[in-house]
Amino acid sequence: MYGRLTGRRRPFLNKAPEEGLKVSALCGGRNGLYLEGSICGIPCLMLVDTGANVTLVRTDLAQKLKGNFIYTAPNISLKTATGEKAEIHGKLDAAN
Repeated sequence: MYGRLTGRRRPFLNKAPEEGLKVSALCGGRNGLYLEGSICGIPCLMLVDTGANVTLVRTDLAQKLKGNFIYTAPNISLKTATGEKAEIHGKLDAAN
């Protein structure tokens, strides 16, 4: 199933982004379903997690987006799939 999505580009996804988040392609494989897109103009692959309540951003990408981050004191605690605590540094307003 996932193999059919690999590398396919959807014409309606190639439109210029309005602002913030842009999706340009779907990629699938054994490790999950990914969207090829950008956040505030920075290209990245995004794992689709329909059960997630929050979206996590890698540290290296967060550093590139530093000007768009709003520091907030964490009011929730996150754990990884292995049970380790995930550090929260702030939130991102991708619409600006």
